[in-house]
Amino acid sequence: MRPYPSRSYQAIFWLVFGGALAYCVYGLIVGDLYFVGKSGRGAHLHGVPAWCFTAFVTFLGAGVWMREFSTISSRYRTRFEILFLVSGFSLLVLGWNYSP
Repeated sequence: MRPYPSRSYQAIFWLVFGGALAYCVYGLIVGDLYFVGKSGRGAHLHGVPAWCFTAFVTFLGAGVWMREFSTISSRYRTRFEILFLVSGFSLLVLGWNYSP
């Protein structure tokens, strides 16, 4: 059994995940989720793709939390982790391919 992560790792996870989720929720409220491009224009997400990306971030965070910080038995933890990650990535693909 692996050791439980230290509090500093938990704090870093919650800061990164909380910041990403807060940015996504702010983008949903404003109606424009913007990602800066390396060179040139960035990407703007509106409507359904923005909602799908926010759900992806939420499910990805839940999957990572389940993997790293959960105290559930390993058999159930692995099932929930796979469920969260597959759900998140499938929502990302659905949002990416969405065309009204």
